[in-house]
Amino acid sequence: RCNPYALAARRNLFSAIPNFVIVPGDNDWSECADYDITSNTDPIRELWRNTFVQTAPFDQFTEDFPRGSRPVISRKNGNPEIFYFKHNKIAFIGLNRVDGESYISNVAKPDMNAKWIKDKLGEDKGCELESIVIMAHAVLKKEC
Repeated sequence: RCNPYALAARRNLFSAIPNFVIVPGDNDWSECADYDITSNTDPIRELWRNTFVQTAPFDQFTEDFPRGSRPVISRKNGNPEIFYFKHNKIAFIGLNRVDGESYISNVAKPDMNAKWIKDKLGEDKGCELESIVIMAHAVLKKEC
């Protein structure tokens, strides 16, 4: 699971699905031998990011949603696996929250997931959002 061949096989499987977004889980890099919890980047994490979030067809939506709109995915600089988009007055937030310790939630100050949620919801100055959907692999910490 922690090698380019396994990631390529999953990429090939998911590539046929239109408008596909993915959030990382434990097996994507945090349980790999070369994972470095003290850094925001390492070879396996960058391989995952390059495979699933920084290249087509996963970097943006490929087809219109119902009623002809195609939301733009906003990705966090330096952590493109963390994303946000709006559709029909609903905010969709994808986080990097694995079950266990990680750089994002345990080392980075402040917690990047919590800050991303606060920043993105703070953009709704006119209180137009009616619902929020948060996607993550594991339960969020109470601080979120």
